[in-house]
Amino acid sequence: MQVNGLIICAGRSKRLGELKPLLIYNDQPFVVNIIFKLSRVCKKIGIVLGHEAEKIQSVIETYFKIPALNDVREKLIFITNNEFDKGMFTSLQCGVKELIDSEWLLYHFVDQPGLPESFYEEFVCHIDDDHNWIQPSHNKRNGHPILFHNSFLKEIISASPDKSLRDLALSNSAKIKYWECSYPQIFQDIDTIEQYQSLINPKT
Repeated sequence: MQVNGLIICAGRSKRLGELKPLLIYNDQPFVVNIIFKLSRVCKKIGIVLGHEAEKIQSVIETYFKIPALNDVREKLIFITNNEFDKGMFTSLQCGVKELIDSEWLLYHFVDQPGLPESFYEEFVCHIDDDHNWIQPSHNKRNGHPILFHNSFLKEIISASPDKSLRDLALSNSAKIKYWECSYPQIFQDIDTIEQYQSLINPKT
């Protein structure tokens, strides 16, 4: 079974006022933190860039330039979405086109650096032959990231760019499995400075 990762880093993060992929969590930029964890379960890791693409790519490459991290660096594929301003779904489509040969694709937001390694190890264990969409849930509320089987990737590419995954979830092609997990981090969503401060300085 081959799993590839896809991280969306293309947006402007207007509400935040900072480059979201480069915010620091546990001494690493969000995107670097996620790459390390995805590298444990993914053969390739696509990173969809848009706004400030060169800067974000440069930071990532700097982190992984040492010889000891060659195995992780060789997994990275940088993908540019020139239409990122048209919405996140265009970035998903752009990344899927590049990784269309994936058996399974793990679609990841860049503002979820708090998920532990154990989440990914458990998540991929829920892959089966009866579903093409596997999504984590906690207390019966659905979250992210999402695993898509190759059979569903064409549905994503062929959809209108103004659609969303919510629309596709209602299609007859979607065979969804919800995994009730113990990780509330699947709801992590960092859109404001206040949310970022809560992430790095959690209340005890």
